[in-house]
Amino acid sequence: MSNSSSHKDGLTVAYRAQTQKCVTWSRKQWMKKRLQLEMKQRIEQMRSRSNEFQEELRAMDGKALEKEQKALLADIVGETEFLKSLQNQIEKLKGISQLVKCPCGQEYKI
Repeated sequence: MSNSSSHKDGLTVAYRAQTQKCVTWSRKQWMKKRLQLEMKQRIEQMRSRSNEFQEELRAMDGKALEKEQKALLADIVGETEFLKSLQNQIEKLKGISQLVKCPCGQEYKI
């Protein structure tokens, strides 16, 4: 009888192990499907945002875009020229100096 009982216990353990494997597999499949759904939703959100942005660009006239681009480039050129002129003025000011004599007799270059 003990042989039959141990065989029965062995089957119970094997059954529980298989049941646990099935539960684990089911959980993994559920998580996989959930992640796939989340990724699809994120992709759709990104497509929607992209389409909104593209619609704004399509709504703008090509000439208006060119005009905006030229204005931005002109701003960059203007800023560059302004910075160069400031740099030149700084260099000129560095070259200007005077010799000042203190009443104590000490001379200072300013």
